[in-house]
Amino acid sequence: MQANNGLSYYGFQDQETGWSIHRFGLKIIALVSMAIDHTASSMVEVFASGPKLLGLYEAMRLIGRLSFPIFCYLLVESFFYTRSKTKLLARLFVFSWISEVPYDVCFHTTWLEWDLGQNVFFTLTIGFGMLWLVDLAKKRGRFWGTVLSAGIVLGACLLAKEIRCDYGFCGVLAIWIFYLFRSNRTLATVLAVGVLSLISPIEIFAWIDALLLYRYNGQNGKRQMKYFFYCFYPAHLFCLGLLRMYFMLPKR
Repeated sequence: MQANNGLSYYGFQDQETGWSIHRFGLKIIALVSMAIDHTASSMVEVFASGPKLLGLYEAMRLIGRLSFPIFCYLLVESFFYTRSKTKLLARLFVFSWISEVPYDVCFHTTWLEWDLGQNVFFTLTIGFGMLWLVDLAKKRGRFWGTVLSAGIVLGACLLAKEIRCDYGFCGVLAIWIFYLFRSNRTLATVLAVGVLSLISPIEIFAWIDALLLYRYNGQNGKRQMKYFFYCFYPAHLFCLGLLRMYFMLPKR
């Protein structure tokens, strides 16, 4: 009983009918898999130094595929349940800029470089804004709502492509798919991951998320730590970036 209570505390439940997962548990899985992926991708020069390390690198990148579809789904859930869409959009926008320097330090070993691509918070910000506009467009009736929604989604995809944010237009489309097929999480995951696989075939590994989201019980869980999840992204990128710079420095 104590083990089950502990799992429930961190977002998981083991019930007689089978295990289930809270929102907090999904966040933890997404966060850990993201950190594993970023550790591998930012330290590629180190991992490429030997065949054994290269195998570890590939395994870590596969694990990392789990994170983004979960974040997309949670963003859509937040859209429907947040008390203030304005505050949430503003928070995403602010963390987009807060995270940009750590992102460039981590992946480009430079303090700020707009031309090399932007962090995933920009993708989530564009995606959330797109959902809000689509939701407003639907009030215009079926025909004009559909026409306006199509234009909004297209515009969001073009914006993501133009600023070269992480996952690009495929990431924005994945968010829209989770919104469109919200009533069927399994189908939404399969379709969203299929779109993401246009970026790279290894994204197919994220189909495992279909099982995780199928077991999602719609509950928040006992632990929230909202701002921890926001702050973890730029903080861990900055630490990895400094570590990467250290390994890239010529040794005396």
